[in-house]
Amino acid sequence: MLISLRMNTGAFISLFFRERFSNLIAIRNVKCPTLFIHGKKDKLIPTEHSLELFERCRATRKKLVVPEDMEHNSNLFAHADFLVLTLVPLFARQKTVSVTLWGSV
Repeated sequence: MLISLRMNTGAFISLFFRERFSNLIAIRNVKCPTLFIHGKKDKLIPTEHSLELFERCRATRKKLVVPEDMEHNSNLFAHADFLVLTLVPLFARQKTVSVTLWGSV
Protein backbone atom coordinates (compact mmCIF):
# COMPACT_ATOMS: atom_id res chain seq x y z
CA MET A 1 0.00 0.00 0.00
CA LEU A 2 2.93 2.32 0.56
CA ILE A 3 3.72 1.93 -3.13
CA SER A 4 0.34 3.46 -3.95
CA LEU A 5 0.76 6.21 -1.38
CA ARG A 6 4.23 7.01 -2.72
CA MET A 7 2.98 7.14 -6.31
CA ASN A 8 -0.05 9.29 -5.47
CA THR A 9 1.44 11.71 -2.94
CA GLY A 10 5.20 11.52 -3.32
CA ALA A 11 8.04 9.89 -1.44
CA PHE A 12 8.18 12.53 1.33
CA ILE A 13 4.59 11.99 2.54
CA SER A 14 5.01 8.19 2.50
CA LEU A 15 7.85 8.53 5.05
CA PHE A 16 5.23 9.31 7.72
CA PHE A 17 3.39 6.02 7.22
CA ARG A 18 4.37 2.44 7.81
CA GLU A 19 3.05 -0.72 6.23
CA ARG A 20 0.60 -2.46 8.60
CA PHE A 21 0.36 -5.61 6.53
CA SER A 22 3.10 -6.21 4.00
CA ASN A 23 1.51 -8.10 1.13
CA LEU A 24 4.87 -8.39 -0.61
CA ILE A 25 6.24 -10.41 2.31
CA ALA A 26 3.05 -12.35 3.14
CA ILE A 27 2.50 -13.52 -0.46
CA ARG A 28 5.61 -15.70 -0.21
CA ASN A 29 3.67 -17.98 2.16
CA VAL A 30 0.78 -18.53 -0.27
CA LYS A 31 0.93 -21.93 -1.95
CA CYS A 32 -2.73 -22.56 -2.79
CA PRO A 33 -4.21 -21.78 -6.25
CA THR A 34 -4.31 -18.00 -6.48
CA LEU A 35 -6.12 -15.64 -8.83
CA PHE A 36 -5.00 -12.02 -9.10
CA ILE A 37 -7.44 -9.65 -10.83
CA HIS A 38 -6.33 -6.06 -11.26
CA GLY A 39 -8.18 -3.49 -13.34
CA LYS A 40 -6.00 -1.65 -15.82
CA LYS A 41 -7.97 1.55 -15.10
CA ASP A 42 -7.43 1.26 -11.34
CA LYS A 43 -6.34 4.72 -10.15
CA LEU A 44 -5.96 3.72 -6.48
CA ILE A 45 -3.47 0.81 -6.67
CA PRO A 46 -0.90 0.61 -9.50
CA THR A 47 -1.08 -2.49 -11.71
CA GLU A 48 2.61 -3.07 -11.03
CA HIS A 49 1.73 -3.94 -7.43
CA SER A 50 -0.34 -6.95 -8.54
CA LEU A 51 2.36 -8.00 -10.99
CA GLU A 52 4.94 -7.97 -8.20
CA LEU A 53 2.60 -9.98 -5.93
CA PHE A 54 2.04 -12.46 -8.76
CA GLU A 55 5.77 -12.90 -9.31
CA ARG A 56 6.49 -13.41 -5.59
CA CYS A 57 3.62 -15.87 -5.04
CA ARG A 58 4.93 -19.43 -4.65
CA ALA A 59 1.73 -21.14 -5.79
CA THR A 60 2.22 -23.61 -8.62
CA ARG A 61 -1.22 -22.67 -9.94
CA LYS A 62 -1.58 -18.92 -10.20
CA LYS A 63 -3.01 -16.47 -12.69
CA LEU A 64 -2.90 -12.70 -13.12
CA VAL A 65 -5.69 -11.13 -15.15
CA VAL A 66 -5.61 -7.42 -16.04
CA PRO A 67 -8.89 -6.43 -17.73
CA GLU A 68 -8.53 -3.26 -19.81
CA ASP A 69 -11.86 -1.66 -18.83
CA MET A 70 -11.87 -2.59 -15.14
CA GLU A 71 -11.40 -0.01 -12.38
CA HIS A 72 -10.63 -0.49 -8.68
CA ASN A 73 -14.24 -1.09 -7.62
CA SER A 74 -15.66 -2.71 -10.75
CA ASN A 75 -18.30 -5.38 -10.11
CA LEU A 76 -16.82 -8.77 -11.01
CA PHE A 77 -20.21 -10.45 -10.81
CA ALA A 78 -21.54 -8.25 -13.62
CA HIS A 79 -19.39 -10.35 -15.96
CA ALA A 80 -20.04 -13.97 -14.95
CA ASP A 81 -18.47 -15.33 -18.16
CA PHE A 82 -15.26 -13.50 -17.31
CA LEU A 83 -15.10 -15.16 -13.90
CA VAL A 84 -15.95 -18.64 -15.16
CA LEU A 85 -13.48 -18.55 -18.04
CA THR A 86 -10.77 -17.43 -15.63
CA LEU A 87 -11.52 -19.68 -12.65
CA VAL A 88 -12.19 -23.05 -14.33
CA PRO A 89 -8.69 -23.52 -15.83
CA LEU A 90 -7.05 -22.18 -12.67
CA PHE A 91 -8.71 -24.71 -10.38
CA ALA A 92 -8.39 -27.63 -12.77
CA ARG A 93 -5.85 -30.30 -11.76
CA GLN A 94 -3.06 -29.15 -14.10
CA LYS A 95 -0.35 -26.72 -13.04
CA THR A 96 -1.06 -23.21 -14.31
CA VAL A 97 1.22 -20.19 -14.24
CA SER A 98 0.08 -17.46 -16.58
CA VAL A 99 -0.63 -13.79 -17.14
CA THR A 100 -3.68 -12.74 -19.15
CA LEU A 101 -4.36 -9.27 -20.47
CA TRP A 102 -7.99 -8.95 -21.55
CA GLY A 103 -9.07 -6.36 -24.08
CA SER A 104 -12.30 -5.67 -22.21
CA VAL A 105 -14.46 -7.21 -19.53
